[in-house]
Amino acid sequence: MTNVTLILPRFSKGMYGFPAPPMSVLYLASITPSGFDVKIVDERVETLKYCKTDLVGINVKTCTSKRAYQIGDKFRKLGVKVVLGGPHVSALPSEALKHADCVVIGEAESVWKNVLSDFKKGKLKQKYYGKNVSGFSSVNFKYVNMKKYLLKNVVQTSRGCPMGCDFCTPTNFNGRKIRHRPIKDVIKDIKAMNVKDILYICDDNLVGDVVYAKKLFIALKPLKIKWAAQANLNIANYELLDLAYSSGCRMLWLGFETVNQFGLDEVGKGYSADKYKKIIKKIKNKGIIILGSFVFGLDNDKKDIFSKTLNFCFNNNIDFVNFLPLVPRPGTPLFDKMLKQRRLLHKDWEMYEGFNVVYKPKTMSTKFLQRKIIEINKKFYSNFNIIKRTLSYLGKHSLKSAILLFVMNIGYKKSIKQKIRLIR
Repeated sequence: MTNVTLILPRFSKGMYGFPAPPMSVLYLASITPSGFDVKIVDERVETLKYCKTDLVGINVKTCTSKRAYQIGDKFRKLGVKVVLGGPHVSALPSEALKHADCVVIGEAESVWKNVLSDFKKGKLKQKYYGKNVSGFSSVNFKYVNMKKYLLKNVVQTSRGCPMGCDFCTPTNFNGRKIRHRPIKDVIKDIKAMNVKDILYICDDNLVGDVVYAKKLFIALKPLKIKWAAQANLNIANYELLDLAYSSGCRMLWLGFETVNQFGLDEVGKGYSADKYKKIIKKIKNKGIIILGSFVFGLDNDKKDIFSKTLNFCFNNNIDFVNFLPLVPRPGTPLFDKMLKQRRLLHKDWEMYEGFNVVYKPKTMSTKFLQRKIIEINKKFYSNFNIIKRTLSYLGKHSLKSAILLFVMNIGYKKSIKQKIRLIR
């Protein structure tokens, strides 16, 4: 039996956010053929031990690449073959090869069995080129301890996003063409989970294919579960929103990105900022919690963008926010632009996350941008504002929903402190 260890590296010293099962490596484990004994190590929730194994596979994001390379180097010194893959490796394969015997460029599922077969034959290639898979398989969660995760019920129905934002890693890695699973397979997976609290649908954009989304919502309705997902603003279409809510939608992560129309045009978002207020009202009238994501430091941002955004969130009663600097990650058009304009401050990839500003903004200093982002995060997540939001929500919705909102706000407030500590 050949032993294979699949690893999801941790980010720096600690982890913030709401950890979910590591779908990237779970997909590989689930399609691994017989004759291989697979073990998954998720450093976000457990300690990696450099035990005896035959082959190591590591999923690499930009912010975890430093740690991933450390792990790869150590296993190689122990005589273990190392395979690296993921978004960062796909963007910078030559860099990754310095710390591995083999790299996978693109989605690894399409070539994983070839990698394993070549390894057993002693003919492992340096590079494998994966294709975007369609009809991707179910995930077998037996490889991880689900008790260690806050989000215990996770399913993926599609990959890809047609939006084409120039800073988005998932879009550039998974493509703009939507690829989705048969709905009957999705429903089968959800039923097997026996969902008790909330299901998280981890698509790049749940409503990227509106026709598929409608069929999915209709199929979800008989299950009588509650679910959360990331979507674009098309979900505010009345028919689509009605179907989503009736099927159990109670939380949406929406990438507004900016309240500045020039900024939206700059990143290729395709939104109209003047429609935000109406869209938010539609969604909140349904009783759906909104998690709004905003980025700062766009070339069209003025110094008043921070106060404008904060007031926008307060005035529109957004329940939960992500206020972050723009991050030009490798593999995105934004990174290529910043590199060409010589605006990148460094390539310390571990710092391409959180509140770190890693490029030269056009309309303000790096320090000013960073300071203002920390400031508005602290204001939004002040004890007073958390309690105010919770009480306001409680007045219109259930106690259980209000408690969930409160817990999420408190959890993110703690993560702000972690992000501040990690600033360099």
